[in-house]
Amino acid sequence: MNFRRIRMALARRNPFLKIGYAKCGKHSLIYKPLLIGKKSGIYLGNYVSFLDGARIDIIDNWLNERYDSKVIIGNNTSFEQNCQITSAGIVKIGENCCFSARVLITNLDHSYSKIGINVLKQEIVVRDVTIGNNCFFGMDSKVFSGVNIGDNVIVGANTIVTHNVPSNCVVVGCPGKIIKKYNFEKAKWEKYE
Repeated sequence: MNFRRIRMALARRNPFLKIGYAKCGKHSLIYKPLLIGKKSGIYLGNYVSFLDGARIDIIDNWLNERYDSKVIIGNNTSFEQNCQITSAGIVKIGENCCFSARVLITNLDHSYSKIGINVLKQEIVVRDVTIGNNCFFGMDSKVFSGVNIGDNVIVGANTIVTHNVPSNCVVVGCPGKIIKKYNFEKAKWEKYE
């Protein structure tokens, strides 16, 4: 058994892992996070894993405005190194999803309506994000506020998702565009027109 597997086995037995989270399912695992803010807004299903460098920001107060922020992650979902989730509303991720390294998911935008005032001192605009089941996200892909992604979606590396994506699609580019859709009658991926 290699060192990484031994470390994972020991971490899974750590009773302190579950302390503070709204829900932390069986065998869920988070390694060396850079930042996990407000654990009480994080709901993890069973067998959820975050590798080194995870950052989960739960924003419940911005410029004296209160937010009911949650990050809800389904069973068997994994995040590779340095993934980041920022939520001031609801980010809901389904089951059996895989997020490659450095994926960003956020449900907020900074307002820039007031000229001459630092953007970080202005209001935020919150629009919830939903990601379905069995999705795959390539390295450095980004999902921005207000996006709903269906089931069985493949998001290519470096893709910027700014619009809704229906189920059974492949999305690539900046901004992300659908290039393939699964044809169930022919049981294969086809070019999307």
